[in-house]
Amino acid sequence: MKTFKKFIKEGAAGVGPHAQTHDLDQHSMGQSMGNPELLRKLNAYVGKVAMGTYMLPEDAIADMREKLGRLGITFAKTPVIEDTSGSFSLPIQRFGGVFGKSVTTPFDEFDNDDGTGVEGGLSLNLTFQQNEANCYKLTAKIS
Repeated sequence: MKTFKKFIKEGAAGVGPHAQTHDLDQHSMGQSMGNPELLRKLNAYVGKVAMGTYMLPEDAIADMREKLGRLGITFAKTPVIEDTSGSFSLPIQRFGGVFGKSVTTPFDEFDNDDGTGVEGGLSLNLTFQQNEANCYKLTAKIS
């Protein structure tokens, strides 16, 4: 009979850190978020999350916040949604942003940005529409 330790060492399917990856974070999350391939993957990811029908648009946004948080991506607080349709943009930060010093920072200044590596930053653009069943359909895109 195998011991648990031997089972883990043999690299059993679905066990260990090698089996805990997601297609989105393999070799691409270390890049700047301005990389077109990474942005395409992220937009497919947020589009999939927003694809369902939700009773409240806040539920979809909370679901998206949780899923993107797994990748180190956060966005601003969601505004109160009272209309039956509309759109808004939420600024994105990666790994909580950047604050501190780098090699090129003058001694009397600090680096302070959103951590996306994109000049001007990125935003999560959301559009929502209430349907005849009083549920909401969302579309989402990072740009």
